[in-house]
Amino acid sequence: MARTTQQRRRWTFAIGALTTLTLVAACGSDDEGGATTTQPASASTAGGATESTAAGADTTVGGASDTTAAATDATGGQSGSFNDLAGAQAIVAEYSKPPTDIPVTVPIEGEIPSDKTLYFIGCGTEYCSLETDILQQAVDILGWKLQSFETDGTPESTTAAWTQAVRDKVDYVIYSATPRSQIGDLMDQAAANGTQIVACCTVDKTDDVLDYVMGSDDQVGDLGKIMAAWVVDDADKQGLTNPGILYVDLPDFPILTALGENFKSSMAGYCADCAYEKLDLGLADLAGAADQIVSTLRANTELKYVILSTDSPFVGVPAALDAAGLSGIRIFGEGPTSAVLQNIVAGDQAGSMAFAIYENFFTLVDALIRLELGLPAQPASPPNMILTADNITDTSKLTPLLPDTVERFKTLWGK
Repeated sequence: MARTTQQRRRWTFAIGALTTLTLVAACGSDDEGGATTTQPASASTAGGATESTAAGADTTVGGASDTTAAATDATGGQSGSFNDLAGAQAIVAEYSKPPTDIPVTVPIEGEIPSDKTLYFIGCGTEYCSLETDILQQAVDILGWKLQSFETDGTPESTTAAWTQAVRDKVDYVIYSATPRSQIGDLMDQAAANGTQIVACCTVDKTDDVLDYVMGSDDQVGDLGKIMAAWVVDDADKQGLTNPGILYVDLPDFPILTALGENFKSSMAGYCADCAYEKLDLGLADLAGAADQIVSTLRANTELKYVILSTDSPFVGVPAALDAAGLSGIRIFGEGPTSAVLQNIVAGDQAGSMAFAIYENFFTLVDALIRLELGLPAQPASPPNMILTADNITDTSKLTPLLPDTVERFKTLWGK
């Protein structure tokens, strides 16, 4: 259904509020790294993207959501105790250290062509711009050309980028976080032209059009189990036996659904009686997100943890809690930008799950190389790591989880 002008403006405003969203962060430039950055013209089709009109909440234990009004889902009781504390502590210990290897380890056999062009179609957020920077480093190693489409996240902008990819019959496309329901016809046309297509951060499955995915719903869902273990371990260290939790979700991004579901079920396993509330925020509500979080915490003093499904839209939450006089609230998220890393080191946020931007996007390029050479793309899972003030070494930029990640990929590629 075509959007009205008012709807499109509201969507654009919401995307603006999301410019620090993680999943899907510094802008790629024409004179730094050599990427060509293109702002596609608007297209006439709206596609199938969903839009929330207001903040909503999970109103059933099973997780069905209603995003038409502000609400929360409260479960649990007044007191709780932990099951398998040792297990939670073991998970935290495991993921508080860097991974030991990059996601793929089998060397490339064959001569990698150097005369290829890669289009990257972003998702309209700061993090997608950061992904451009990482891809530029990868294609520079290979001698490829990169053209990055800095879309604004609207269906019109995304459709225009894909339309150009079809028109240009480009060698490769990497895209991030866009639902296939919005771009499926154009993906089919691009694949028919011989374009290899791989993606990050999507619930869509691979087939004869979408060749490879890094950051599937199952892989992102695994984060929920680790995040729940962190809460239990941290609560034990804080002397809390009933750590009430406020989980903040963005239902407009389907890739986050499995994360929230796994976090909730894992927490129920660790502490069935711990208070739990889930706050769903639509894209149009992000400007007032901190106020809604503050209101929810004031209404339920059992809530001692704010768990963020993704960090960067909520970078201002610590300051809002401080201004509201709410102390002792522990904040933990996923996919931090440099601003969030600074909050963690300053003690304003307890920690976050890293998004392995280097490892994930170099793996996507690796998959394209193997597909080009007729080799099987290597199955891989994103590496995970808990970031706290104890192990963050640089807050100025995002860095590889392994210091030599780039060198290891160069070795795989014979470069």
